[in-house]
Amino acid sequence: MHTGLDIASEIEVVQDLGINLMGMSETNRPWTPGNKSLYDMMMNNVFGGKVTTLYSSAPSEFDCNYQPGGNLMTINGPATGRVKERRSDKMGRYCYVTMRGRRDEGIAFFTAYRVCQDDTSNAGPNTAYARERDALRVLGHHRPNPRQQILDDLLELIHGLRTLGFRTILMMDCNGDPWSEKNPDKALLQFMQGRQPGRHLPRRHGESLAAYMRGSKCLDRILVSPALTPHAKRVGYLGTHEGAYSDHVMAYIDWDVRGLFQGIINRPATFNHRQFRLAQSDKVQHFIDELIPAIQSNNIDGRTAKLAERFAADGLTKENYEFYHNVYTMMLETIRAVLQKVGRRKFGYLRSPELTTAGRRVGVHKQAQDCQQRGAPATDALRKRAELADLDVDALLSLDAKSLRLSLRRARRHLWTVQKGCADARLAWLEEVAQDRARAEGDPDWEKKLRDMKRTTKARAANKKITDIIKGPRRPLDCIRVPTATWYYSYDAHEIYRYDQGSFEAYPSDRRGQFFTHHTLKVLLDDAVAVEVLFDEESQRFEVDGVLAHPGQMWTDITTPTEVEAALLERNRRHLEQTVLEESASLHPVLAALREDHGLSPMADRVLAGEPITDIEIPTTLAEWLRCMKQNDREKELPPCVGSIDPAQYQAMFRAADEKTSTHPNALHYTIWKAMALHPFLAKFQSILISLPFVYGFSNRYWEEMTDYMLEKKPGDRRVHRMRIIGLVCPEFNTALKHFARQFTRNYEASEPSDFQHGARPNRQAQDLAMIKLCTYETSRAGYRPIATTQYDLSACFDRLYYETTNLNLLRLNVAKPLLRARALIISRMRRSVCTGLGVSSRTYEQRPRGPRLTGEIQGKADVPIAFANMTDGILRAHWNLAPRLKLESPSMERSIEQSSLAYFDDTDGHVSDPPLAPRAVAPLVRKLEKSAQIWNELENWTGGSVAFHKTNWQFLAWELVKGRLQLIYETDEELVMKDGKGGVAVIKFLPPDEPNVGLGFRLCPNGDQRPHFEATIKAIRGVCSSISGAHLNESEARQALYQRVIPKLVYALHLTSWATDQSVVYGPLEYGGIAFPEVMSLQDETQLPYLLKEFRWDKSVANAMLTTLDQLQMRVGFVRPIMEYRRFPLAGRRLDSHPATRKGDASIMERLVESNLFSPSVLNRANNARLYLRVITIADLASEKGHYIPDGRFDGTFQAGSDLLFPDIPCPPRKDLALLKQCIQRTFCIFAPPYQRLAYSLPLDKPLGKWHKTRRNVWYDCYRSSDKLFFRTIKAKPRTSPTNTWHWLLPLPRNSINPT
Repeated sequence: MHTGLDIASEIEVVQDLGINLMGMSETNRPWTPGNKSLYDMMMNNVFGGKVTTLYSSAPSEFDCNYQPGGNLMTINGPATGRVKERRSDKMGRYCYVTMRGRRDEGIAFFTAYRVCQDDTSNAGPNTAYARERDALRVLGHHRPNPRQQILDDLLELIHGLRTLGFRTILMMDCNGDPWSEKNPDKALLQFMQGRQPGRHLPRRHGESLAAYMRGSKCLDRILVSPALTPHAKRVGYLGTHEGAYSDHVMAYIDWDVRGLFQGIINRPATFNHRQFRLAQSDKVQHFIDELIPAIQSNNIDGRTAKLAERFAADGLTKENYEFYHNVYTMMLETIRAVLQKVGRRKFGYLRSPELTTAGRRVGVHKQAQDCQQRGAPATDALRKRAELADLDVDALLSLDAKSLRLSLRRARRHLWTVQKGCADARLAWLEEVAQDRARAEGDPDWEKKLRDMKRTTKARAANKKITDIIKGPRRPLDCIRVPTATWYYSYDAHEIYRYDQGSFEAYPSDRRGQFFTHHTLKVLLDDAVAVEVLFDEESQRFEVDGVLAHPGQMWTDITTPTEVEAALLERNRRHLEQTVLEESASLHPVLAALREDHGLSPMADRVLAGEPITDIEIPTTLAEWLRCMKQNDREKELPPCVGSIDPAQYQAMFRAADEKTSTHPNALHYTIWKAMALHPFLAKFQSILISLPFVYGFSNRYWEEMTDYMLEKKPGDRRVHRMRIIGLVCPEFNTALKHFARQFTRNYEASEPSDFQHGARPNRQAQDLAMIKLCTYETSRAGYRPIATTQYDLSACFDRLYYETTNLNLLRLNVAKPLLRARALIISRMRRSVCTGLGVSSRTYEQRPRGPRLTGEIQGKADVPIAFANMTDGILRAHWNLAPRLKLESPSMERSIEQSSLAYFDDTDGHVSDPPLAPRAVAPLVRKLEKSAQIWNELENWTGGSVAFHKTNWQFLAWELVKGRLQLIYETDEELVMKDGKGGVAVIKFLPPDEPNVGLGFRLCPNGDQRPHFEATIKAIRGVCSSISGAHLNESEARQALYQRVIPKLVYALHLTSWATDQSVVYGPLEYGGIAFPEVMSLQDETQLPYLLKEFRWDKSVANAMLTTLDQLQMRVGFVRPIMEYRRFPLAGRRLDSHPATRKGDASIMERLVESNLFSPSVLNRANNARLYLRVITIADLASEKGHYIPDGRFDGTFQAGSDLLFPDIPCPPRKDLALLKQCIQRTFCIFAPPYQRLAYSLPLDKPLGKWHKTRRNVWYDCYRSSDKLFFRTIKAKPRTSPTNTWHWLLPLPRNSINPT
């Protein structure tokens, strides 16, 4: 840079070569305010003010003209209008600018300089290396490495910009060559090849060549996001001193600017970009008014009637099949033509047409002024904009520069005037729109319509604002991550994994150092390392040959749209082929025959009829499942589900559909179908067209297209094998299936299904299943009953289903075969594209003629939930018949919790228990659980499912005797092993009772600890509150956030909790600046009481579990008064167990001890434990038959009452606990007894007991009498169960007339 009137040579080069953006590294100039001002003046003189310049250099400590390092970036021409943000590094290492693109994307241009020295160099104090090293030390780096630090900082910065929608172009003096033969720069190679965790990396473009006069290395590179490389027209390097007087050569890229800034293309329209919405009544009415004449002119309604007559006469023929598609095609084309005519978008609520037009006129004036300055003619785009703004471009260009500038000022002043009155203009426009809509709906009150529009707009804006605040910026899926190696080994699972087509094949260990050759698809575990694997020909097994050197990182990013689409198409195909490629048990010959003809084969009829299969040997579990598939008498009497839909049903099913539901991009969206369903004329013939495929069992070609919408299973995790597939199908097809699914559900509920499946069933929710689990744990602990549970999860639940198997199960519900055949044909012929944040893929995948079967029900199809629930019914029944069960009886033996498994869709728990009074041993309990788990695994395999062993865990509740008291066991040496049926085994993870099993949104600990659930809830609420607290919300928005976001998150967690008040957070009242957050105890009451009332009145499985638990707790605490005695609501005839007084003057021992307030909680617990051992509840159970005293030997450990009640089986407590119980009774019931006496001595009661009541006795007595008979008991041994008692009497007497004597 010279002085005087000279222009810097670099600026002349920019002008001569027509460069729009130029980056210069190592400018060696301190960019002080004076130097910046001088350079800006030169740029403005050359380019006329349309320039943007960025500078970066370290702070200058003295006045100098030379300072090592630094960067400069200049932008001129139209590109300056795209500049959004400019930033420079304080150390002078880099500068960058972000430019706006189209369709949610932009470009970030970087210019960077990387120092050439490192810590081994003898760098001087004034070098760029020394300055950066000292600056890094100030920032806290103890061992600064400037060459590596700039790469790390750029990676972090690029990643942050990528999440905001910017792709990157990095121009850098790298001072290193990763492909040098003598001294390759490995750090730079790692940076360029994308080996850093969670970073979006640019990649190398072009060949490596000598671009440095004093060496053979290529030090200067332009690194470009792969998605941008297709838009590079020319790439290369200029000659020496061509473009700049430097010892480096200039690298350049000539871009196709239109493609560079085009953003995301080929993406489906969002809800707000549809032609119209149902709320726009005027546009809906206009659409209907135009569509009906078009339908009538093409005689589509008449053709449909004729089509129905031909099908009724001839059935499904080739001619009728083609005729149907001709009529359907004509209907769709007519609808699309009308949409093109009437579906043009209007301006939204927030901008009036006057404001839009005024802004357009200012833009046209600016563009015309630019054309005049450059001497360029008006472009086509400018003429279109001028036409929209009602301006004459030629007239503007004919003006001289001064007149055009004055016209621009007048246009800008007019815009300012309109902006000042934009509120009134917007209100006037809104009133006009409201009048149009009210007129279309026949409602004269247009002001009410205007108020509704305002309220809707305000609510939507507030909801979107709160969502953005809580969830933060969320980018669409615009890149995926793939592994850098092929084979991996997990130390935790003892498995090897092979990456193949976007999925990981897991090969189990044979426990001898080798691995089987069969596999299942699994998620790669976090501890996996890259290894080299060999195949042993002798043993026909895989073996690990060694761990590979760590290649920086295991994952690399793919960002090019074509590569992302290709990888996902390949991955999704492989994902749906997994059931067949794994050669699972579902390929058994019987099951293969069962799935023939889409599950409607003669073999299916045999199974439904209950005919035994004797021509081939089948395993026990398969035979039991087939037996459970027999159609019972109740199922045979169910009303048939046929495929016809009448006009009223057609209108009702679309009326119930959600307008905002996403659809396949090539299909008409839900708004159009809902609008057409409003009119009876359209509904009449359209209901026929949609019904015909289901009535006659054929496929509609337009329904054979769908889109795999790819979602992150966990936010931020974009590894290719972790993607979730949601299927988007045609809306009319999906809505029809939803209509049929309601019929499936009614028949399913009427068929007396298994009570253990809670998913996709009316009046059953996730908290119901969690409540049953909670009651099971509570009952087990209260009665000291050992239980064990497993928590299963299925791999790719819906994607492994055979639609033929779901058809077979639906046949049991009397669903018509043509309906099932139609849905099966459509699924089997699906052509599937992939939708990501980059748009919808142009390529598709489908079932190949000779390729592996694509299995799986489409997750997102409306009938899948009830079809899956119905399919699991047979599995649950078979498991109930074959597997060990859990049975926890109430003390009276009148009710019990009995189950072998509990399921909510694919989340299933297996349960087993020991019988009452069984020997305490963990090993037999674990063996029962192992058998139950193995049976469940086999049953799932027959239907195509696969239990994910790595996500399965098991727990138990068991007790051991420690110092005379029962204590929970938290550790065990037992192992639960599950077999995969091919020789492989997996050791299932054990969770101790104090560790929660996470499922259904709850964290239940078998030992009753609620702290994990409490901490998780508090963490979630704090996360929401911390996001809200820093936002600017008005009072209305704050209350909306409270009642719609914060409280619901807490209320769900309160269904199964009993948190104390000291764990709650109470906000202040509104008048004192609070937000009136309700107290947690009140929320618990508001949540739990209605839920309990509902369940007790319904009297189903949840009520049974709760009543059994309350019965057991009643026994445990020893109170006579029932826990819910004073209820004011009916319990459907169900009463709790109660143990009332058996004679006059009788009382509960524990109630009297608690009411006396003489004893501490610890004393009460010890006394109650001794009472449970004695098997007594009231004082009459301890007293003599005459009721005057407590006999000798009651407290010395030799006495234990016999009883028909099921008491907890506990060992004899320590002698001091029995003495403590006697002391407590002495201080409450026997005050006048001598205070010091032997433990075995009797105690006289203060008040003798009176007459016997006519009620059930709690304990056994040796002898009974009636008015004229005497009875004595022949069984006097202490029972381990509840045997049938043997009595001797002369004449039978009513039992309530018998009294002990």
